[in-house]
Amino acid sequence: MKSSFAFSRFRTFALVVLVCFSPGIVFARARMQKPAPYPSQDILMIIPYAKDSFIDISGRMLARLLEREMEVRVRVENRSGSSGSLGARAVLDAPADGYTLLYTNESLATARVMGISRLSFHDFVPVFVTVNDPRVFVARGDSRYRSLRDLLDDMMIRPGRVRIAGTDRSSDHIQALILDKLGLETEKRLYPSVKDCISAVLGNHADFTVASLSTVSSQIERGELSLLGTAAQERLPFYPLAPALVELVPEASAWARMPSDFCALMARKDIPPDVFSRLRGAVWNAVLEPEWLSYVVLNSLEEVYLHHGDETAMRKLMTDWEAWASWMLDDAGLTQESPSRFRIYRPKE
Repeated sequence: MKSSFAFSRFRTFALVVLVCFSPGIVFARARMQKPAPYPSQDILMIIPYAKDSFIDISGRMLARLLEREMEVRVRVENRSGSSGSLGARAVLDAPADGYTLLYTNESLATARVMGISRLSFHDFVPVFVTVNDPRVFVARGDSRYRSLRDLLDDMMIRPGRVRIAGTDRSSDHIQALILDKLGLETEKRLYPSVKDCISAVLGNHADFTVASLSTVSSQIERGELSLLGTAAQERLPFYPLAPALVELVPEASAWARMPSDFCALMARKDIPPDVFSRLRGAVWNAVLEPEWLSYVVLNSLEEVYLHHGDETAMRKLMTDWEAWASWMLDDAGLTQESPSRFRIYRPKE
């Protein structure tokens, strides 16, 4: 009797061991476990431009604030090259799990027509559009131009002879092309970088340039450059004496409304919806932090998210900028491929 009872207990124990530790059963139990809540590990933010650039500084500040919100480390990695396309490709090659993000600028919109890359904004989903670095007109500190009015008057008197310094970057081309459309033709002088453009103005090889405020603010403060005016919709808070272009040329309002140096946090299009929502909520909280608001005010930045806060508005901004910039460059004969090849709509003038 005892041996029969012992054998029965042994058989029951053996069955329990077989069921609990069978590979198939273990696999099935593992599949039933819920995934770890997002985020449960470090997040990588790829910035496709060099360190200490405007987009790098704003991206690193956002990363620091996101660390507080997400309670995980947000690592920043600079992968510059091909006008931001190398970094963008790295994000697309990573899993769509929200742990590899792209913090980029507007240049991705014209990468295809300029023959730089086949990537575009449409390969990603916008998580959040952050800030726009306003464009300003600057001349040498001792220039004969003491105001934006002086510069515009000289363009009218000497059409095509006032020298503007720009780079091969599409948004730099566009600033000069806008002036052309307003009947203010310039002599365009191209340089390898923004730094070279500033050097050209300081060395009297160019009369002026239209640059992002963040790149010239230190020279303005030192008196090396003179701030003549802004290409934004209105005067900048810290430079109230410098007029906006639209005050002197109302026809420029259509272009002034379009942010031309905006930054955006992007993710792969197939990111899980719950991860996307968690990210957006965290960024919204981050940009309401006093540290971020102080950064925006002190640098005269435009808070693009106040006007393009939801996904539909963000996509419209990027689609409109792509169309506007691509066709303007194409009409000037500066593109490698026609925007029509990529079904980019032509905006009405």
